[in-house]
Amino acid sequence: MLRLDNRCAIVTGGAQGIGAAIAETFAKQGAKVAILDLNVEKAKETAAAIKEKYGVDTYGIAMNVANVESIETAMNAANEAMGGIDILVNNAGILNSTPIADMKEDEWDRVIDINLKGTFFCIQKAESYLKASKYGRIINMASMAGRMGAHASGMAYVGSKAGIIGLTKGVARRFAADQVTCNCICPGIIATDMIKQWSPEEMQAQEDRIPIKRLGTAFDVAYGCIYLASDEGGYMTGQGLDINGGIYIG
Repeated sequence: MLRLDNRCAIVTGGAQGIGAAIAETFAKQGAKVAILDLNVEKAKETAAAIKEKYGVDTYGIAMNVANVESIETAMNAANEAMGGIDILVNNAGILNSTPIADMKEDEWDRVIDINLKGTFFCIQKAESYLKASKYGRIINMASMAGRMGAHASGMAYVGSKAGIIGLTKGVARRFAADQVTCNCICPGIIATDMIKQWSPEEMQAQEDRIPIKRLGTAFDVAYGCIYLASDEGGYMTGQGLDINGGIYIG
């Protein structure tokens, strides 16, 4: 159950944090994994540690998710290394918390370019490989912020993640006839380096809002990815999986 034996998976932004947890969990379930990250040395380090632990082929490949040419080069390299692409996890992203009145155009553009535009072009450049696999799975990383706004995150982040939810639905419709599913995960507040920009007071306020009364872990998100990537998740497409300790119930 929920095995990924002989599947070939890409995880963008997989050098650390949630991405590294997803890569490790996929490898544990038997998948080959290519970690695509701007920090290629860290990606290779993470890949080597995963390979040593689980004995599966794991690769670290350089990619700048804000650059379309870099995305295409990395997708081609991952396909060549693994012999195919069955699963694409679009995890790479950044968080901003700038107040509305202080937002500058270049910051807005950077967040949208990395989070939303990057996700789209990763899908585009992997499309032919995913369709050829006859198994394709796309998992996009959205956010609770895209569902309900946010208490601390900036509007560029909120807008990018809401866009990913819409993009997920659109891609799911377009790719369904080719047996490629496309879903997204909407994490709540996950304890990673990304949220270190918040003050201790902001962190405590966020934790207090969570019904389960703890922050999520990177592996909480990774376990959701396993289902969406598996045979058992093959009839689910165009959906958002909420992993947030109950902070968003609908």
